[in-house]
Amino acid sequence: PIYLWLAISQEPSNPLAHYYYAETLRRRLSEQGLPVTPGVAREMAPSLQKAIELRPSFARAHYLLGYTYLVTGDDLPEGIAQLETAIRLAPPNRAAMLTLASIQLKMRNYAAARATAQSILDAPDATDSIKAEARQVLEAAANQ
Repeated sequence: PIYLWLAISQEPSNPLAHYYYAETLRRRLSEQGLPVTPGVAREMAPSLQKAIELRPSFARAHYLLGYTYLVTGDDLPEGIAQLETAIRLAPPNRAAMLTLASIQLKMRNYAAARATAQSILDAPDATDSIKAEARQVLEAAANQ
């Protein structure tokens, strides 16, 4: 991501430079089939916060920031707020809804997790992979 750091240093008011820095960190792991670690998520968060500061309506940055809170387990209520903002700005954001359900499950708000997961399962536009993950959340919440 050295080129992205250069872009950020040359154009610090560009929200896309900040966002793509964080997205590149995530993508480098996902392309190797690896999950984002808490350390990488914590490295991503400041760039995403800056992107949102520069462009508050940047739904994708809100979503990815919410995802970092899920990964780290830090400030889960703030993660929920970020994901709700992403969903409000770019409905229907099924990936954000799935991440929201996962945070709700992690916070032991089983009723909310079930409701969010069920809304994904009921959505005709949700992909099979998102629905499969929503089923996992629903099953985990139902067992509680």
